[in-house]
Amino acid sequence: EEEEEEPELRLAILDAGMAVALRPADHKAMVEILLAFFKSEGRRAGELMAEGPRGADASGAGVAAFCDGIGAMVTRSHESPFFDKFGSYVGDICGLACTHKVKLNEQLVTMAMAIKVLEGIVLSLQPDVELCSAAIPILLRAQAKHAIGLWLEP
Repeated sequence: EEEEEEPELRLAILDAGMAVALRPADHKAMVEILLAFFKSEGRRAGELMAEGPRGADASGAGVAAFCDGIGAMVTRSHESPFFDKFGSYVGDICGLACTHKVKLNEQLVTMAMAIKVLEGIVLSLQPDVELCSAAIPILLRAQAKHAIGLWLEP
């Protein structure tokens, strides 16, 4: 009887080369935006991205057109889960923001770019990985922590 060898385990640390420190309010906003995308609520995600002082420079019509564009993008993404091709949508989001003069939160853009870089690395190493399955529980835990006041300033 032959013993099976245990596979060699390795730890890999990936660095996207970008760092962001988020205040709890900014973190909560990021979680809500990502959850809106997961729920296929594109227009709501657009509204959340355009909310606050960064979106204030755009006209009402510009914000509405931006939100419509995000909604249409999410509708088109229904052929595959949005976050399975997240990286390809980052450019579309930034393009819509430029076209409609909606200023996006710099931290959101930095995080999106970091996710895009890491997504590319992960998918090249393991093309069949289920990114959504891993991300949804993490986002839901973060949302719950915000809701009950456990997400505090560091």
